[in-house]
Amino acid sequence: MFDPGELKRFLYSQHVYSALRMTLGTFIPGFILIQIFHQTLAGLACALGALCMGFMDVPAPLWRKHRDMIIGTLAIALLAVLLLLAMRYSVTLWILLPILCFIAGLAISYNVSTSIGIPTMLAMLTILDGRNSEVNLWWYISWIILGCVWYTYFSLAMCRLFRLQMAKRALAECLYATADYLKARAQFYIPAIPLQQCYQDLISTQVTVIETQQTAREMVFTNLFEGRHVVATPQCMRLFNMFTDVVDLHDSALAMQVNFDTLRSDFAQTDALDFMRDLLHKTARQLTRIAESVVTGTSLTHHYNVKAELRALEYEVQLETQLARGENTLSALTAAYSRGRNFASMTEKLVQDLQSTTNTTDISNEAIEQHYYHVRKPWNQLDWSMPGLRYALRLTIAMMIGIAISNQLGGHSIWIVITILMILRPGFGLSQQRNKHRIIGSILGCLTVPIILLEASHPSFVFGVMAVSFLLSFSFLRFHYLTSVYFLSIGILLLYHFMTPGDVLFDDRILDTLIGATIGTAAQYILPWWEYQLISAHIGGAIRQARRFAQVLFAATTESIDYRLARRDALDGLTNLSASYQRMLQEPRAKQIQAQQLGELVMQCNRLVCEIATLARTRAEQPYIVQRPEFQSAAQTVDDALSGAATAMVAGSTSRDLFALQQSAIQIQQIVTQLSLPGMRRVLKTLHTSRLRGNDDS
Repeated sequence: MFDPGELKRFLYSQHVYSALRMTLGTFIPGFILIQIFHQTLAGLACALGALCMGFMDVPAPLWRKHRDMIIGTLAIALLAVLLLLAMRYSVTLWILLPILCFIAGLAISYNVSTSIGIPTMLAMLTILDGRNSEVNLWWYISWIILGCVWYTYFSLAMCRLFRLQMAKRALAECLYATADYLKARAQFYIPAIPLQQCYQDLISTQVTVIETQQTAREMVFTNLFEGRHVVATPQCMRLFNMFTDVVDLHDSALAMQVNFDTLRSDFAQTDALDFMRDLLHKTARQLTRIAESVVTGTSLTHHYNVKAELRALEYEVQLETQLARGENTLSALTAAYSRGRNFASMTEKLVQDLQSTTNTTDISNEAIEQHYYHVRKPWNQLDWSMPGLRYALRLTIAMMIGIAISNQLGGHSIWIVITILMILRPGFGLSQQRNKHRIIGSILGCLTVPIILLEASHPSFVFGVMAVSFLLSFSFLRFHYLTSVYFLSIGILLLYHFMTPGDVLFDDRILDTLIGATIGTAAQYILPWWEYQLISAHIGGAIRQARRFAQVLFAATTESIDYRLARRDALDGLTNLSASYQRMLQEPRAKQIQAQQLGELVMQCNRLVCEIATLARTRAEQPYIVQRPEFQSAAQTVDDALSGAATAMVAGSTSRDLFALQQSAIQIQQIVTQLSLPGMRRVLKTLHTSRLRGNDDS
């Protein structure tokens, strides 16, 4: 069923904005050179160079975008020179090609400079495709490089001109993702949905929330800073306030960890669960409205009021107090009501901050300058391990086979190699998925083009369909690959129709896609490196960051900035672990080693982070709990459990939050000690060593 809200969300996202920039940056030089100067080959070469840079045009701070695109342009220029020199002799060319493919595979695997591997490989394949023609390759390559330079500075100019709009769209995507998270939280108040499924859905949406928070953080803070100093312009502070608000709202949602078994069983026959579910759904709809207001710059015209739900929950709390059915029952309902009030106040602050012009957060500008603006360096994320090397070798073998076959077939068989490049990814599951989507999308696209040409023969209309196809393909490129391939196939075939009207390429396109997909599928089994061989590092990272988060919570005095940074790192670690586990589930069942235990571990790590956030809220509301002996006893128990100490045991506690946090930590310890995955012994040793040293630097 058509959903206008989903359409709005799509149009207000970064995807359409980036796709429009990519389409214009690719079409403008080609249109000018072909239509005005009648230089068809130069126009195509310039458009291809621009397209290569377009694949690197992802939402990022301007300084990083400039650096990455300059590196990409220089890499393509160097590759082109090496290819032209090597083409003089067949032997040198066949020596150089596997070296270039291997280096590109490493770049893709390690995500260096937004993965310059794919753009450079596309440029290489374009040059190889033209080596048997009569065109002057030096002249042809010059236009490709000119297209790279053109797109780099066209994109930078557009991004600088609309940088506030880009930050708004990044913030809107974060608001939308948080709304989805609240909807997933609302499922916990529906007894018909098993808790196991609720946690799985929650973890899935949380991965998206953290990714959008990271993108929004970079975009918002880039505008906020000039050098290393905060620039307190009204527009920048408004976005900063709202970003901080939505992160705090997500933190409050994390803190909704109560005893759901008790809540569901004791209140199944009442309306309390319905009230809490409706409150979360209304808050999610309010966030959606706020996201639309952020992008359009308009005031909020419609409010979702949750006063009725709060009054009803307050009545339920009073009724439960009179019934006195048990402390656990009352505690669970009171906590739900308390979090509901937090949501109402935080959502109201978001609405107010739509018009704010000064810093309304609890973070000073000095703290932001010193600690909060933290940009992760790409070389700090490199993992020079066997998986990347194996993927590079796998890609090299597949590419060389594809190039050899395309040379024998001639024509437009370079699509074989492009198919291999696009579907073969470091992860087995992602490669399988892209392979299937590539085949289906290409076949459907090839079947659609004859219908378009039969129904509309006017060149202007066909050109418009081609342009829209490329726009839609670029829009869906990074989040719905099948749809992207479908529109891309239409656009490419219509482009060839304009170049050679009598040349029918539908069969060639399908055949080449099938050949490339077959090679890519077979190559996945060359020196495979399965996810279970990698997940130990993510387990260790998630536990270390969660332990640091707990240490900040249990510290005698905790600054707001320290809590925020520790929370961010803990969620990053949890997201990496969750994503690794999801990738494992896409692999063959025989390679899903200890999948059930790992699924339980991911769930318990999520519960642990939620319990820490819950206790942090309790501490903020009841500062005196820090003085209780049970508070420090719980701190020691959690630290022992998360550092691998064998003596960890639940300390006595009258607080549900303290007891639940200790239980989660000990359950994580028990699951980890049962895992026999590669690298787990090293992970346990590292955790224990960090405890002995009293820090997490190891």
